[in-house]
Amino acid sequence: MTKLAFINGNIYSPSLIKDVVVLVKDGIIEDIVSSSQLDTIDSSYQLVDLNGANLAPGYIDLQVNGCGGANFNETLDNLSEQTLEVMRDCNYKFGCTTFLPTLITSPYEFREKALQVIAQYHQDHPNEKYVIPGIHIEGPHISPIKKGTHNINFIKPMQDRDLNLYLEYANYIKMLTLAPEENELEKVKQLLDAGVLVSLGHTNATYKQAKAYIDAGVTCATHLYNAMSSIENGRTPGVIGAIYESPKITPGIITDGVHVDWSLVNLSIKVKGDNIFIVTDALMPAGSDITEFDFASKRIKVINEGCYDENGTLSGSAITMDSQLNRLKTNSDFDFAKILSLATTNPAKQLGLEDKIGSIKPGYIANLIVIDDNFSVKETYVSGLKVYSAQ
Repeated sequence: MTKLAFINGNIYSPSLIKDVVVLVKDGIIEDIVSSSQLDTIDSSYQLVDLNGANLAPGYIDLQVNGCGGANFNETLDNLSEQTLEVMRDCNYKFGCTTFLPTLITSPYEFREKALQVIAQYHQDHPNEKYVIPGIHIEGPHISPIKKGTHNINFIKPMQDRDLNLYLEYANYIKMLTLAPEENELEKVKQLLDAGVLVSLGHTNATYKQAKAYIDAGVTCATHLYNAMSSIENGRTPGVIGAIYESPKITPGIITDGVHVDWSLVNLSIKVKGDNIFIVTDALMPAGSDITEFDFASKRIKVINEGCYDENGTLSGSAITMDSQLNRLKTNSDFDFAKILSLATTNPAKQLGLEDKIGSIKPGYIANLIVIDDNFSVKETYVSGLKVYSAQ
């Protein structure tokens, strides 16, 4: 039985709470008490002295193609529990305690195996269901026009065979990115009814097409501004306009300063309020010293933590969540707690796990990180167990 008492720090829930002690017992946040009660805490609690650092919920990333030199894409052999374990350990180093392995546009056999691997991972790692709650399937049901780096040879509308696979593994599909204009709404409604988080992305849809999907219950959008129809003028709002207008839809956004200009990052966060979250869209170089690699059947190079193919197409990032949050701090006027919420409470809501993770509250899973004022990670705890220390 592990019992911890975090003392002498700033507690971000993600809102700031000062002069308190966070008590953890058996992997759960047991209580938050005043620091004046420290002398009354049972001696069986191990004191964790934060020495003035910040205690925060672990970061949550809903789009991770790979990291730490591992790639959950490209080959069937890469779709393995070993790949997930490498990605997990890499994420722990940078404060990410929950993530969705992301499989981009690929043949049916890849998606089938990826889902089987996730299901098996849950069986083999029963204590990590909040670390890897499921998978993000990004494509192949996307727009050829807005394919980005995705392999056009595998892009296709959703067929009955695809739908049946997704319904069979619905509990493990925590996000599925598709283009409204390329797919039958009735099929998408079946996914929504099964609890799949459907996300608009890699789409050239009109405003009306996007609005129809939002009205049908789609509540998410994938990497805002990237690979989607934008606001061309006052008469063509596109997918961006539909996302800005509706409080029902919450987009992910990459805040590395490469994928979206800082002016639009700041505007988007101000427009969407709490209905927006940060993703890394990380590829295998993230958290490693890799500078060239294969992805989507192409050779990719890393430049300023952005990943580009031989045609100069932006193909993802080589950035980690802590670095993204620091860049946002440097390039915005948002306070520490607001920035933190974009990588904790907001994505937790998208997963439907806002009562389990993403906050420091009694009864929540003790996925916690000790960070400095620049979001750099000193220690990471998962279910109350220390899984990483920078020392």
